[in-house]
Amino acid sequence: MASNLHNMKPTRVRPTKSVEHQVREECGQACANPACREWSTASHEIHHIDGDRANTIKENLILLCGTCHNKEKAGVISEADVRLWKRMAEASALPPPKGQAPAAAFMMRDNLGINAFEVNIDTLKMQREGGSKQRREITPGLIEADADMRTYANYLVKKYIDWRKKGVAKDKRPFAAGSAHGILAEGFGSPSSVLLIPQERFHDWVLQAQAKIDRTTFGRNNKKWKGRNYHTWEEHLAERHSQRGLE
Repeated sequence: MASNLHNMKPTRVRPTKSVEHQVREECGQACANPACREWSTASHEIHHIDGDRANTIKENLILLCGTCHNKEKAGVISEADVRLWKRMAEASALPPPKGQAPAAAFMMRDNLGINAFEVNIDTLKMQREGGSKQRREITPGLIEADADMRTYANYLVKKYIDWRKKGVAKDKRPFAAGSAHGILAEGFGSPSSVLLIPQERFHDWVLQAQAKIDRTTFGRNNKKWKGRNYHTWEEHLAERHSQRGLE
């Protein structure tokens, strides 16, 4: 009986109409997936980003079309992807909606009525590995804008994923690789990706990321046997500078 209770999903709590309205407006009444952006005032669904169906704060909700929502449930779309889209929505940086009614392009609805405003939208390019999709423009001042920081950050994320996967058989803790960026970026102002952390916080973030790798089940066992869980930032720089010298 206890096992069945453990496996039960938390009861879905519907967000208040005010919060749902804010989420829909934040996404422009369109699917938040930049590669989709299909517009609808009725058919799209409110998605709980962290998977907690009872967590209905605005920061945990995003608007997805039925197709993209099903892809997220099937694991085709990762939580890291959705968290990035949420950050883009909050910054009003999502691409324009598709199939939007002409008048809606110049209207903003709120609880007080309808207000006209001028819309200026910059196109963001997005790209995923293995595909030719558009890529989001790099933001200066973030880790993603520095090649050395970016490659080391991606290296640590990969190590964390590898080490967590190696420990699953022993610690029985379920783990989705798509959640790694969010876990490692926690506390640094970026809920979706370590690459969106400010460069001035890079070295503090490295220490935290390394500590989290060391605390994984495999990381602890590896250190116990005098193994290394990762190479250092200094070693990373030395290797990259050596490679540049050979070019």
